[in-house]
Amino acid sequence: RVGQHKAKAHSHSPAPATARRFVLVPPPSVPEMGRGSNPQMGETSISVVARFRPARPGASVDGDVRFGDDGLSVETAASSHTFDGVLPPHASQEETYAQVSPIVEAVLQGYNGTVLAYGQTGSGKTHSVTGTARDPGILQRAVRHIFEWIRSDAGAATHRLTCSYLEIYKENVRDLLEPSDASLSVRESGKRGVFVDGLSQAQVTKEEEVLRCLETGGSSRRVGATQMNAQSSRSHALLTLTLERKGADGSVRVSRLNVADLAGSEKVSRTGAAGETLEEAKGINASLSAPPPPSALPAAAAPA
Repeated sequence: RVGQHKAKAHSHSPAPATARRFVLVPPPSVPEMGRGSNPQMGETSISVVARFRPARPGASVDGDVRFGDDGLSVETAASSHTFDGVLPPHASQEETYAQVSPIVEAVLQGYNGTVLAYGQTGSGKTHSVTGTARDPGILQRAVRHIFEWIRSDAGAATHRLTCSYLEIYKENVRDLLEPSDASLSVRESGKRGVFVDGLSQAQVTKEEEVLRCLETGGSSRRVGATQMNAQSSRSHALLTLTLERKGADGSVRVSRLNVADLAGSEKVSRTGAAGETLEEAKGINASLSAPPPPSALPAAAAPA
């Protein structure tokens, strides 16, 4: 599912198994971003869009899946669902990014934004987030979007962009840009809010440097094979781009784009997980269902 703004009251029936899910979270509950102040973002702060991958050859499908002409609904013989957007199997990476680009635009205006990919294992989350060299995903397109804006704004301000990349594996936080066996601590302060102590930050000045960070971190991420996915992510990964803009008038504005690629939820009877893979699956499922502590919830923010 992909979300952009405030989630609507949708059907509580389980989504079809072929759906890959994203939750795109722009600025949390910001009154200034209501109607009229930012037409790209609309009235709300979270929305959910469901992207469907093609069925695997030989896979069983429970009845026909029908997609509404409104681009918001999907039906099966047993249930119907309405989202803030629906991307059918033929939807391109470009169409997927079109659902995300308002979040990036909000970040360029000084808000914090988050893209959250969520779904069962093998549903195509990592493909949608990172894509390939020939068919780039959300991250690569967002990076291109940001640097195009920086170039267009260069006459009015100076900019500094930094990148961090971490994974959460079996409740341990690891730095993917400077990988080691050390587990980093999550801390909280009144000035910084919730942060990861000791997480490295790489300054990046062009698209290629961000993609190099993505490649470096991706090569260190924990993956494993299951019956449903030969390259199953066994950890949650979070890449954060922090943009600092210094205006000619001396004003400073800092905003962040977070892109989270979560490990997929698993049904052990389908994945055939055993041993260490089974223990990983238990941890993944538990972490996806556990609510965050109140201190981890984002506070309202306005642009600097």
